[in-house]
Parts: sequence; structure tokens; C-alpha cells
Amino acid sequence: QIHPSQGPPLQLERARAMEQAMPIIRQRTDEFAEVFGRRYAHFVEEYMLEDADIAFVISGGHSVTLRAAIQKMRAQGIKAGMARLMWIRPFPTEDLQKALRHVKAVGVVETNLGLGGASYGGILSLDATTAMYHSPYNRPLVTSFMAGLGGETVPIAEFEWMGGKLAQAVDDGAVEKATHWVGFED
Repeated sequence: QIHPSQGPPLQLERARAMEQAMPIIRQRTDEFAEVFGRRYAHFVEEYMLEDADIAFVISGGHSVTLRAAIQKMRAQGIKAGMARLMWIRPFPTEDLQKALRHVKAVGVVETNLGLGGASYGGILSLDATTAMYHSPYNRPLVTSFMAGLGGETVPIAEFEWMGGKLAQAVDDGAVEKATHWVGFED
């Protein structure tokens, strides 16, 4: 048990430790590549973002299906891309800002529900929205998509539907709403 006056300095120490983890994660990721010959992104894996107008922020296995959906959207003339988060804590704010520096609209694919939060949807969009709000590059439109909850598969058609919502946001200059429930809306 600690004395109440010890709490704030302890919390500050914990916060600084998270900040100091960023360069250590970069270093260890590089060391892994040297030892095993496989290179991974430090914090954000970029896919077809160079000329993307819309982008998905995602973490986890649904990114495999999303890559196929992005290729299909590209074939239809929609300039889509993906920023896959390799870590969510510490949150890679600067890396995400850089990855999304050219996009006009961002859709955060959510698999975790954060009841009662500002978006009334997932938890990841709050971090992504804050990161993009403070971006030195641009401030794209941001919405979230609740999809794949409980480990359910997210089919390519649902990613295409999300892409349509993002393209519409670019055309309108605003997102329709903070959170969409994929498969439950038209």
C-alpha cells in the first residue's frame, strides 16, 4: 500500500516508462530482423497508402481480408489503403500520423466495444481520432466501423461497404456519424 502523496509521482513514472518503450520497441524490431531475416514494421504496417484517398486503420488478422478488399476497391477506381497497427500500447501516434499524412478519410475497424465512450462504438477510434486531430500533416475525416466482434469473419463485401462510406464522406466533406455497425445498417 502506498501513501496518497506517492500516487501522482508513481503514475508519472509509469507514463514515462510507456514513452520510453517506443525506442526500445524500434530497436528490438530491428534486432529481430537482423537475427531472423524477416523485417516487420515498428508500429504501423502500411499497405497501398502512397496515393490513397481513404484508409482503414486496423489491428489483427482481419487485415489479411482487408488487403484483398483494397485490391478489389482499387480495381473499381477507389484509392484505398491500410494502416495496420502492430501495437496499440504504447499507441504509435507519430507513426500513424505519418502513415496517413495524405488521406482524406479514415475508417477505424473496431473489434472491441467501448460502451459509453465518445463515439458510442469501439475503443481504438478514440486513440486514432486523437492522433489525427493533432497531426502535423493533415486532419482527415475519421469514422469507425464495428465489425468482427467476437471473432466473427469480416467478408470482403463488408470492407467494400465501409469503403463506400469513406468515399461518401470524402464527397460530402463530413462523416455520416462517428460509428457504423457493419452488417446492421444499409
